[in-house]
Amino acid sequence: MTETRSTLRVASLGLSVSGVLHILAFLVAGIAPITIAFVVVGALYCGLARGLRGGSYRVTIPVYLLMLLGSVASVGSMGSPPIPSWWWALILAADAVTAAALFGYLWRGREASAEDRAPA
Repeated sequence: MTETRSTLRVASLGLSVSGVLHILAFLVAGIAPITIAFVVVGALYCGLARGLRGGSYRVTIPVYLLMLLGSVASVGSMGSPPIPSWWWALILAADAVTAAALFGYLWRGREASAEDRAPA
């Protein structure tokens, strides 16, 4: 397995974890408008994680920007009810792992990803 494929696998896993945490937020916060929105966001994240697993370069930049935005939103929302701060911290950790992995992938550039798509 090449380095860029493993980087995308880490990013996909982090995004999947973030998506599941979003979907399961109702377990710690109950049914509230924000948790209903979280289910939608979580489903979107899980779909984007599938795109990352497929090695789609087109998905990486929007997901990277989305994870940066999600990280800032997580920090800004800590301490606000109904979702407890520790749940926000878990989401922040998953978003940060995803963003860091995608940064590494994007830093290597499109040429490296083209090498990975070549048949072995």
